[in-house]
Amino acid sequence: MKVQKDDHQKELEKFEKLDEEWRSEILGKQPEEWDKAIQQCATNLANIKAAQAMDPDVKSLKAQLKTANKQYTEGKKENSLKIDFILKVMRDAGHDAGSPEDFLPKGALVEDE
Repeated sequence: MKVQKDDHQKELEKFEKLDEEWRSEILGKQPEEWDKAIQQCATNLANIKAAQAMDPDVKSLKAQLKTANKQYTEGKKENSLKIDFILKVMRDAGHDAGSPEDFLPKGALVEDE
């Protein structure tokens, strides 16, 4: 039997990824110092995002990925649209259309994005 973790436990586990010394430092600060700590982290985050957006290697890789994924993206969009159309035709004709998953062959591998 698997024990379900509550939301509080999940939240605490997430924070375990942070350096313990840093967490202790924050816990020891006064409330007015928390604003400064948030401001510093938010500034760091904005700087990292800006650097990432301007990084030529990241831009190049994104362009390559977009090109490589194009056939898949277009194929997924077209087939999803076709399924939606057929399901609408079925519903409009009074048939129980179900969902697209109902029409998959048994054992078909489908991964969510």
